[in-house]
Amino acid sequence: MYKQRNLDGAVAKTFYIYGDNQLGFYVRSDGPNLERLSEAGAVATSTWQHVTATWDGGSAYTGIRLYIDGKEVNYGSGVDRTGSAYSDDNYPWYIGAVNSPVTSFGGFIDDVKMYNYARTQKQILEDMNGGSPSAGSGQALKSPILSLKFDEGKGATAYD
Repeated sequence: MYKQRNLDGAVAKTFYIYGDNQLGFYVRSDGPNLERLSEAGAVATSTWQHVTATWDGGSAYTGIRLYIDGKEVNYGSGVDRTGSAYSDDNYPWYIGAVNSPVTSFGGFIDDVKMYNYARTQKQILEDMNGGSPSAGSGQALKSPILSLKFDEGKGATAYD
Protein backbone atom coordinates (compact mmCIF):
# COMPACT_ATOMS: atom_id res chain seq x y z
CA MET A 1 0.00 0.00 0.00
CA TYR A 2 2.87 2.34 0.67
CA LYS A 3 6.64 2.15 0.59
CA GLN A 4 9.34 4.59 1.47
CA ARG A 5 12.19 3.90 -0.95
CA ASN A 6 15.29 5.65 -2.29
CA LEU A 7 16.42 5.84 -5.93
CA ASP A 8 18.53 2.67 -5.55
CA GLY A 9 15.40 0.70 -4.64
CA ALA A 10 16.26 0.29 -0.94
CA VAL A 11 13.14 0.36 1.22
CA ALA A 12 13.05 2.20 4.56
CA LYS A 13 9.47 1.48 5.71
CA THR A 14 6.65 -0.52 4.16
CA PHE A 15 2.99 -0.97 5.10
CA TYR A 16 1.74 -3.82 2.94
CA ILE A 17 -0.51 -6.80 2.32
CA TYR A 18 1.44 -10.06 2.11
CA GLY A 19 0.60 -13.09 -0.06
CA ASP A 20 -1.59 -14.92 2.49
CA ASN A 21 -3.75 -11.80 3.01
CA GLN A 22 -1.61 -10.76 5.94
CA LEU A 23 -1.29 -7.12 6.92
CA GLY A 24 2.32 -6.16 7.66
CA PHE A 25 4.66 -3.33 8.60
CA TYR A 26 8.42 -3.36 8.00
CA VAL A 27 11.27 -1.03 9.05
CA ARG A 28 14.65 -1.56 7.41
CA SER A 29 17.78 -1.26 9.53
CA ASP A 30 21.50 -1.95 9.36
CA GLY A 31 20.90 -5.14 11.37
CA PRO A 32 17.91 -7.50 11.36
CA ASN A 33 14.90 -5.57 10.08
CA LEU A 34 11.89 -4.81 12.26
CA GLU A 35 8.72 -6.50 11.02
CA ARG A 36 5.32 -7.58 12.25
CA LEU A 37 2.62 -9.51 10.38
CA SER A 38 -1.00 -10.30 11.12
CA GLU A 39 -2.17 -13.88 11.01
CA ALA A 40 -2.94 -15.30 7.55
CA GLY A 41 -6.33 -14.37 6.11
CA ALA A 42 -6.73 -11.18 8.17
CA VAL A 43 -7.35 -8.99 5.10
CA ALA A 44 -10.57 -9.67 3.19
CA THR A 45 -10.70 -9.39 -0.58
CA SER A 46 -13.34 -7.62 -2.69
CA THR A 47 -14.50 -5.39 0.17
CA TRP A 48 -13.50 -2.01 1.62
CA GLN A 49 -11.50 -2.17 4.84
CA HIS A 50 -9.93 0.55 6.97
CA VAL A 51 -6.34 -0.55 7.63
CA THR A 52 -3.95 1.16 10.03
CA ALA A 53 -0.40 0.61 11.25
CA THR A 54 1.19 2.40 14.19
CA TRP A 55 4.79 2.19 15.32
CA ASP A 56 6.20 3.60 18.54
CA GLY A 57 9.65 4.16 16.95
CA GLY A 58 11.32 1.45 19.04
CA SER A 59 13.20 -1.71 18.14
CA ALA A 60 10.72 -4.32 19.46
CA TYR A 61 8.17 -5.73 17.00
CA THR A 62 5.53 -5.39 19.71
CA GLY A 63 5.81 -1.61 19.17
CA ILE A 64 4.09 -2.12 15.80
CA ARG A 65 0.32 -2.38 16.05
CA LEU A 66 -1.91 -3.28 13.12
CA TYR A 67 -5.65 -2.59 12.87
CA ILE A 68 -8.38 -3.58 10.43
CA ASP A 69 -11.65 -1.66 10.68
CA GLY A 70 -10.52 -0.20 14.01
CA LYS A 71 -9.89 -3.58 15.67
CA GLU A 72 -6.37 -4.76 16.49
CA VAL A 73 -5.54 -7.87 14.45
CA ASN A 74 -4.43 -11.28 15.70
CA TYR A 75 -0.71 -11.51 15.01
CA GLY A 76 1.34 -14.07 13.17
CA SER A 77 5.08 -13.46 13.20
CA GLY A 78 7.38 -10.64 14.26
CA VAL A 79 11.09 -9.79 14.25
CA ASP A 80 12.86 -7.32 16.57
CA ARG A 81 15.32 -4.79 15.12
CA THR A 82 18.85 -4.74 16.58
CA GLY A 83 20.48 -2.18 14.26
CA SER A 84 19.71 1.44 13.53
CA ALA A 85 16.62 2.18 11.41
CA TYR A 86 17.26 3.79 8.04
CA SER A 87 16.80 7.55 8.06
CA ASP A 88 13.64 9.02 6.52
CA ASP A 89 15.65 11.84 4.91
CA ASN A 90 16.58 10.04 1.68
CA TYR A 91 13.44 7.98 1.16
CA PRO A 92 10.38 9.43 -0.61
CA TRP A 93 6.96 7.88 0.04
CA TYR A 94 5.14 5.88 -2.64
CA ILE A 95 1.46 5.27 -1.95
CA GLY A 96 0.05 2.29 -3.78
CA ALA A 97 3.48 1.25 -5.12
CA VAL A 98 4.52 -2.38 -5.09
CA ASN A 99 8.10 -2.52 -6.38
CA SER A 100 8.55 0.93 -7.88
CA PRO A 101 6.59 4.14 -8.36
CA VAL A 102 5.21 2.71 -11.62
CA THR A 103 3.98 -0.67 -10.25
CA SER A 104 0.63 -0.26 -8.58
CA PHE A 105 -1.18 -1.90 -5.67
CA GLY A 106 -3.89 -4.27 -6.93
CA GLY A 107 -6.79 -2.56 -5.18
CA PHE A 108 -8.25 0.82 -4.34
CA ILE A 109 -6.85 3.29 -1.79
CA ASP A 110 -8.82 6.16 -0.28
CA ASP A 111 -8.23 8.69 2.49
CA VAL A 112 -4.54 8.28 3.42
CA LYS A 113 -3.29 9.96 6.60
CA MET A 114 0.11 9.94 8.28
CA TYR A 115 0.85 11.22 11.75
CA ASN A 116 4.18 11.82 13.46
CA TYR A 117 3.10 9.88 16.56
CA ALA A 118 1.46 6.49 17.22
CA ARG A 119 -2.33 6.84 17.28
CA THR A 120 -4.43 5.12 19.95
CA GLN A 121 -7.22 2.72 19.04
CA LYS A 122 -9.75 5.39 20.02
CA GLN A 123 -8.11 7.92 17.66
CA ILE A 124 -8.04 5.34 14.86
CA LEU A 125 -11.77 4.71 15.31
CA GLU A 126 -12.42 8.48 15.23
CA ASP A 127 -10.48 8.76 11.95
CA MET A 128 -12.28 5.74 10.53
CA ASN A 129 -15.67 7.21 11.38
CA GLY A 130 -14.80 10.67 10.06
CA GLY A 131 -14.79 12.31 13.48
CA SER A 132 -12.33 13.98 15.78
CA PRO A 133 -12.21 14.71 19.49
CA SER A 134 -14.12 17.78 20.57
CA ALA A 135 -12.23 20.88 21.66
CA GLY A 136 -13.47 20.48 25.26
CA SER A 137 -12.57 16.78 25.56
CA GLY A 138 -9.09 17.43 26.96
CA GLN A 139 -7.51 15.45 24.12
CA ALA A 140 -4.83 17.01 21.99
CA LEU A 141 -6.19 18.00 18.59
CA LYS A 142 -3.16 16.91 16.53
CA SER A 143 -3.36 17.10 12.78
CA PRO A 144 -1.89 14.57 10.37
CA ILE A 145 1.39 15.48 8.70
CA LEU A 146 -0.11 14.12 5.46
CA SER A 147 -3.79 13.84 4.53
CA LEU A 148 -4.90 12.74 1.06
CA LYS A 149 -8.62 12.18 0.49
CA PHE A 150 -8.37 11.06 -3.15
CA ASP A 151 -11.68 12.80 -3.95
CA GLU A 152 -10.81 13.68 -7.54
CA GLY A 153 -13.15 10.95 -8.83
CA LYS A 154 -11.16 10.34 -12.03
CA GLY A 155 -7.67 10.20 -13.45
CA ALA A 156 -4.38 8.95 -12.06
CA THR A 157 -3.25 12.03 -10.09
CA ALA A 158 -4.29 13.01 -6.56
CA TYR A 159 -4.07 16.64 -5.45
CA ASP A 160 -3.82 17.60 -1.79
